[in-house]
Amino acid sequence: MIRKTHVLWLQARQSDFENGTREFFAREHTLRSIDATDVFTDLFTASIQPSFICCAFEYLLLGELSLIGELRRPYPHLPLILITKNPSTDLAIWALRVGVHDILCTPVTAQMADNCSRSALKARGIDE
Repeated sequence: MIRKTHVLWLQARQSDFENGTREFFAREHTLRSIDATDVFTDLFTASIQPSFICCAFEYLLLGELSLIGELRRPYPHLPLILITKNPSTDLAIWALRVGVHDILCTPVTAQMADNCSRSALKARGIDE
């Protein structure tokens, strides 16, 4: 079992496609949800730094792709997990180029979320 750590949960627009996935991560982590407009504000740079970031984008549009790229620049040390409904080879190649740690495609199982969390924490050097 992973100890409670802080995870930043980012979504571009209101959607319930990731609710089950969010619940899996919330079992093991304290989630702080923000929307895309809060990324470069004090909400994001609050005193409690996240262990990793989850970006939940049902459909990735140019704005979301740009946001993830911009997010990697100031926070390269934070593993970024991309959760989406529509994966593609092009998306996977792009994600590798900008340094996305992992991509989860819905529907996500509890085991998938747990494995992904463990991998992200290990990348940060955080012991379980």
